Amino acid sequence: AKGDLEFTVAATDPASGIAKKELIKDGKVVSEINGDTVRLSESGEYLVRVTDKVGHVTEMNVFETFNLPSKMIRDSSAPTVTFNLPKADLEKNGKTWYKSEPSFSIPVADENLATSKVLVNGKEVSSLSGQGTHSFSLKGIEPGEDMSYHIEVISVDKACNESRASKKLYVDNKKPQITDIRFSLAGRESGSAEGGGDGYRHFFQSGVDVIVTATDPGASAGLGKLVYKYNTDKGEVTKEEDISSGTATIKLGDDFKGFVSMHVTDVIGHVSDPQATGGIITESASVHVNNSDVGFRLPETNRKDINGLPLYSEPITVGVYARDSRNGIGSLKWSLGSNAGEQSVNADGSTSGPFSVKSKDKNLVSSVESSFQVTDNANGIGLSFLMSDRAGWESSAKDTFSIDTDAPVVSVSYNNTIESGFYNAPRTAEIRVTERNFTPDGVKL
Repeated sequence: AKGDLEFTVAATDPASGIAKKELIKDGKVVSEINGDTVRLSESGEYLVRVTDKVGHVTEMNVFETFNLPSKMIRDSSAPTVTFNLPKADLEKNGKTWYKSEPSFSIPVADENLATSKVLVNGKEVSSLSGQGTHSFSLKGIEPGEDMSYHIEVISVDKACNESRASKKLYVDNKKPQITDIRFSLAGRESGSAEGGGDGYRHFFQSGVDVIVTATDPGASAGLGKLVYKYNTDKGEVTKEEDISSGTATIKLGDDFKGFVSMHVTDVIGHVSDPQATGGIITESASVHVNNSDVGFRLPETNRKDINGLPLYSEPITVGVYARDSRNGIGSLKWSLGSNAGEQSVNADGSTSGPFSVKSKDKNLVSSVESSFQVTDNANGIGLSFLMSDRAGWESSAKDTFSIDTDAPVVSVSYNNTIESGFYNAPRTAEIRVTERNFTPDGVKL
């Protein structure tokens, strides 16, 4: 009992009458019962002894009369529940967080315990019918609407003393995810920034921001950091940015060439799957100028045509070259006299045409060369060559020369002619030279 007990003693003896009534506790008389009501306030085994006037004695156990245990146990203390929670992985904003479903051992101490049960979000997961320890795990139990686990222990002893103890906690057992990677500018061949790989895929004419979006699904203690690594020809550099808002930015200057790999953490310690961009190249105009070159290689000649251009007396072979050491060559376009054409370089670095590849950097074609036979017989033969790199920057070269494969035509005429061939006076001869690139110094008499 958790308080005093009262009971009524009714005794009769029609023959001689009742002499006395006594209350016996644990074998000793503790009081004489005057009246009919008895109050018990201490634990023990109680008997009522009734003696009539001729000495006859009757004894009766107070509780066995009611089919109860023979002893009274006075218990006003509720069961003691000890919440032995595993050490939390995170305490944040008044909330207790675990990175996986924890297991619990919750002792309930009361030697008179009747029942004890554990409810998680209203569902019973453990029960006791006597003093002991609740052992259970949250694995397989669905969280509540607010993604929490409300654990309540309800214990009642045999004296109907009740205790309730509860805890509320959260489990963040999912790793964060990178959901999007995009660029702040439209570049060449960019598309999605995701995918990685060993080749260069994204080309920009200035610095660019890489914008990373992430989420932490399910019950989330919060996103933490974006951890990213530059991998360039200068080595590797690891940095991090706060991504608690769900978005973080990686800034690349206007002379970046390399790869960016990354992952996201949450505040409880989970790490996302890694992601990587394809190779990225940023190049401003000033950087481009110092890393590209195009031109012609012409045979040596000391001759000049009538306009002072280099002059050749026969068809020549013109060498043409292009170099772009950062972005790589994207396309070529040429016009060499009557010889004109175009050639492009594929994203994987393959190409087909008169230009042969001399050097590569992964999937970038860094330099090409070719040679062309120019057979035009004309003055002022124009050469033009245009290279576009993968970022869209252009480099060009132009030149002009002449080819004259025709021998001079010489004709002579006189002011008079006599059939006999004998003349008795001076005769004047006119010599005519027909030549496209005539110079008086070239005539000898």
